[in-house]
Amino acid sequence: MNTYTKNVRVKKEECLAYFMDLVKKLADTHELISSCNKDTTLYLIPKGTIDQLTYTSKPVDSYRFSDHWNWYANVNKCPNEHYVQCYNVDMPRVKPRAEAGKPSKPVFGICVAHFGDDMKYHHVFGEKFDRKTKVWSYE
Repeated sequence: MNTYTKNVRVKKEECLAYFMDLVKKLADTHELISSCNKDTTLYLIPKGTIDQLTYTSKPVDSYRFSDHWNWYANVNKCPNEHYVQCYNVDMPRVKPRAEAGKPSKPVFGICVAHFGDDMKYHHVFGEKFDRKTKVWSYE
């Protein structure tokens, strides 16, 4: 289904419902963590891995519900200016910084993604972008 056939509110509600279902299913092994920023991002991380949830790392086998991906953080938050925050291979590539050391704008796409052994997020539900065809979908 084309991503633009549903409005943003519906996509957020469906993605959040999917994520909360994961929270219930994985309650024995994972814990729910809210973003430290003032946004609606949620993480579902393996128990005992909270110290790995930083600007420069995420726990393997964790999940993220969010509407923003793939950006460079302000160097005050992340000194590695080449590190892409919340890198999701199923979203458009990171946008360049408008000014050295300043954050770039994130890519907006509402989805739930899994952080794998390759240290990248992969779509599991919601909006998805095919980098080859340049087409958005909602799965």
